[in-house]
Amino acid sequence: MKVSSVLEVRIANRQGKYSVKIRISDKGNVVYTSTGIYATREEFDQKTGLLIATGKNRQYAHRNNSVIVEQLARMDEIITEYKKKRVVLTPTQLKEIYLSPSAKETNRVSFNSYFRDFINKKIEKSTKETYITTLKMIEGIYADKLQFEDINYSWLEDYERRLKIKGLSVNYIAINLRNIRAVYNNAIDNEVIGLEHYPFRRFKIKHEKTRKRNIVIEDLRILFNYQGNEPQMWAIDMAKLIFFLIGINIKDLFLLSTFENGYAVYRRAKTKAHYSIKIESEAEAILQKYRLPDGQFSFQRQFIFSHSFMKKINKYLKEVASLAKLPHITTYTLRHTWATIAAELEIPKETIAAALGHSQNTVTDIYINFNQKKIDEANRKVIDKIML
Repeated sequence: MKVSSVLEVRIANRQGKYSVKIRISDKGNVVYTSTGIYATREEFDQKTGLLIATGKNRQYAHRNNSVIVEQLARMDEIITEYKKKRVVLTPTQLKEIYLSPSAKETNRVSFNSYFRDFINKKIEKSTKETYITTLKMIEGIYADKLQFEDINYSWLEDYERRLKIKGLSVNYIAINLRNIRAVYNNAIDNEVIGLEHYPFRRFKIKHEKTRKRNIVIEDLRILFNYQGNEPQMWAIDMAKLIFFLIGINIKDLFLLSTFENGYAVYRRAKTKAHYSIKIESEAEAILQKYRLPDGQFSFQRQFIFSHSFMKKINKYLKEVASLAKLPHITTYTLRHTWATIAAELEIPKETIAAALGHSQNTVTDIYINFNQKKIDEANRKVIDKIML
């Protein structure tokens, strides 16, 4: 049986758009079911079965592509379930089961108990604490008897409203909501619940813009050329290294160990995605300076945890910033500054995002293998701008 998304071009609506449908076919038997999404011929990619994300249409396309992929995934999930029962479905039967509200019963593991198990599997203490705080806040409002199906759009709105009444900031509320979403995604990945129970399909987590953390090029040059005591010079070297490695996350730098063909290769601690950065000569000089005979780096021996490593760097960067009359600088400042300089050099946003290792969380990411050469060239341009 084959399940795919297609554009039904026989009848257009008043806006001149056609219905995007799920096509279910097997041995010449074909049925369709609507996704509720419409697009023009130019907006739909027949090869991928997804909307083309360009210009003003980008947000609309990303949002609806997520819906299409979720519906296709649910179809595949049903087929797999029935295969395990050694039942071969016809396209018509699959459609009926898919449209049935009782297509998959929710596992009765409670939301609260699953949330606790999720917390217990977290390794980082700081990460655990944020999830513990979220769970305590939930149970302080709704007690401890929530089921997964209780967490719907209305519940999320009510929870957001109650946190606002408590006087919590928009971004703090967003952290709590993202924690809930992470638990939900984990439950779906582990097949505890089905995609049909996912409450964040329509609910959007609100954010407020934080103050810009970048510094101007002139200040960055002052930092890089500053001459201080040994701990300060060590911190400046680490700041340079972070910047030359495209604003690498401090934990990723702390765990760095694999180098292949002139690239640092690793799995990002935050997203778990595979990533690589070309080691430019400026970065290589610093890595060699701190590399031990066994291949490790001295800072990996000096510190047990990455947050201690970061805390020490930030301590001495604060000293240097104060002495050199610079703005407040942290390890994260270097990441923001790299991105800002790249933007000023008119490097495309997509290249900057890929260089920073950002996951766009869009369906398009599944189909695009971003050109590494573009990232390498972008980093070289940014470094050259600073090293003038």
